[in-house]
Amino acid sequence: MFRLLSDQQIIYPQQNQNESFVSKQINKQANKLVNKQISLLSKMFSTLLSLISKQTGKIENKANSAEILIGTIDQSTTATKFVVFDTHGQLIDKEIIPHDQITLHPGWLEHNPEQILVNTHQAINNTIKRIEEKGYKRENIKTIGITNQRETVVAWNKNTGKSYHNAIVWSDTRTHEICKRWLAKHDNNSNIYSKITGLPINTYFSAFKIRWLIENVPEIQKELDENVIFGTMDSWVIWNLTNKLHLTDVTNASRTFLLNINTLQYEEKILNEFGIPSKCLPKVLSSAENYGVIENGLLKGISIGACMGDQQAASLGHGLFQVGDSKNTYGTGCFLLVNIGNTPVYKEGGLLTTVLYKLGQDKPTYYAFEGSIEVGGSSINWARDNLGLFKTYDELQRLVESIDDSGDLCFVPAFSGLFSPYWREDAAGCILGLSLHTKREHILRALLEGIAYRTKDVIETVESSTGNKIESLKVDGGLTNSAFLMRFQADILQRKVLQTRVAESTCLGVAFAAGLTAQIYKDIEDIKKCIQIDRQIEPHIEFQEKSKQLYKKWQLAVEKSLKWKD
Repeated sequence: MFRLLSDQQIIYPQQNQNESFVSKQINKQANKLVNKQISLLSKMFSTLLSLISKQTGKIENKANSAEILIGTIDQSTTATKFVVFDTHGQLIDKEIIPHDQITLHPGWLEHNPEQILVNTHQAINNTIKRIEEKGYKRENIKTIGITNQRETVVAWNKNTGKSYHNAIVWSDTRTHEICKRWLAKHDNNSNIYSKITGLPINTYFSAFKIRWLIENVPEIQKELDENVIFGTMDSWVIWNLTNKLHLTDVTNASRTFLLNINTLQYEEKILNEFGIPSKCLPKVLSSAENYGVIENGLLKGISIGACMGDQQAASLGHGLFQVGDSKNTYGTGCFLLVNIGNTPVYKEGGLLTTVLYKLGQDKPTYYAFEGSIEVGGSSINWARDNLGLFKTYDELQRLVESIDDSGDLCFVPAFSGLFSPYWREDAAGCILGLSLHTKREHILRALLEGIAYRTKDVIETVESSTGNKIESLKVDGGLTNSAFLMRFQADILQRKVLQTRVAESTCLGVAFAAGLTAQIYKDIEDIKKCIQIDRQIEPHIEFQEKSKQLYKKWQLAVEKSLKWKD
């Protein structure tokens, strides 16, 4: 092995002022020789390092080429992701591509379904390029799972594949008048079908959006009995990746208001009332089975082994395998799910009953209570984009940490009304407690606190409905990066907040489901080994009394937000 000498280690010929011309020339030649030797040694050393690097790379590539990977497509409210995991649940790489948020009228929100398809392929291509640079091959990806924003609806022509209209997003409230008609028809009983669907009459759910499309898009009216098919975003993506397979899973179907969650079949009585032909709807499968083979793009030939709504997928990623296990996702909205076992239980009080997962055709169905919170990260984006209160999330964190409290402000983020447990479409967003001393820091802090209060609303409802206390809360989603929000959440709940090692819990959950289908994982016990808690936030006990006082003021603020809209 070669060893380079430093300048301090090289012994140069000594010089003095009286040395002869010949001596100077000898010394000069000696210096040249030493420098030449250093240059030669340096080149030899660089060559050796290059050879070692190449050989190491070959070894790494050889190891990677045999490794099994699982891919996931996450078609969410704001973006489309492609994420790749190894079989231990470690994230290998990901790509996130946002899509346009189309707001034609107040309360409306649409997505361009064709843009989402382009973004899906681009996310896949970019991720595969990077994993190949790391020494993997696309053939390492043995299966993929698909997870998606729920309730969002698209209608398309089954012959041409073209959409008739932009997708109507879950938070869109344009179906308010349709819901009012339904309520009037059923003596203002919003829970008339809750024991069948698990859901109340509300603009949130897919059936009301489908009815709006039928009533307002002439082409759909004309071709309803011949060419029109409907689906949530999972069905749209699957249909376009496969050979036109029109499929969905039980978790997505349970959010349409059309599925009988007891039988896992579409309820004919409700279909007839909405005027929706059953042939227009996708076939309902379990969350973990074969959804077909991808027929185009870089993943051509790879099977789709799972499909799940995003919140149910996140629940699987957190390991909600026992009755009472719970998680809250802080995304565009916030969604708290609690495992209630194999029997759908309906209780009045503001919670939804939904399918949690069914991990195979012959596997049992698990159900959950869900508390849906209409606004989470979208309110933060509103404060940044519409009001210009901050530019970066680092700045947001600095601003809220720079003050001791919110200056007696309460911010009720009811931009789309209030979902669980209130289900009040007449609620409006409001800031209460403004004074001449109020600064942007106070508004931003109150906004984050409002998200934590909404979570407490739901947890208290879950506990009163089940009679069991939630001892700790597993969390995921972009807003969990806010250290302030997570600390305040623990304090206002007076419960531990747990963050898992992998932030992409939604993608990880559907990867687990796909892995079960592909027999990469034998059973749930294999999956449990991959789930690790990375961070545990303990509540400050001394905050207990103050948390009660703050929550009382919050409840008063919620009352003030009601009856604002028609």
